[in-house]
Amino acid sequence: MDTAKEITARIQCMGYGYQVKVLINGVDIGVKGGQSEGKGLFGRDHPMKSEATPDMQARLFVLKPGENAVHLEFKKTGGETDKLTFELFTDDPLEPSVTFSSTDPAGTFDKTFIL
Repeated sequence: MDTAKEITARIQCMGYGYQVKVLINGVDIGVKGGQSEGKGLFGRDHPMKSEATPDMQARLFVLKPGENAVHLEFKKTGGETDKLTFELFTDDPLEPSVTFSSTDPAGTFDKTFIL
């Protein structure tokens, strides 16, 4: 089995009251904010890629073996009590590998993770 082709991860973003953009390895994965959003991410050569639509292939099949990068851009559009929360899960489905939360009016967040 070629495990490099079966790399997967999952993100969860609670972006109520925020406009959000999430890039994985420089690719906008389609998170917009203003709601709760979750997405499954896959290795660039994952066997399921051929079954996905071209848009899904471009946005969700972005992972690579080794070091990967996550970049968030956010801007508050709601009230003072709104909070942005982002989690990325790799190995353990219950324990996030990358976590970020903020109540700031705007900002960015960058982190690398290993697969």
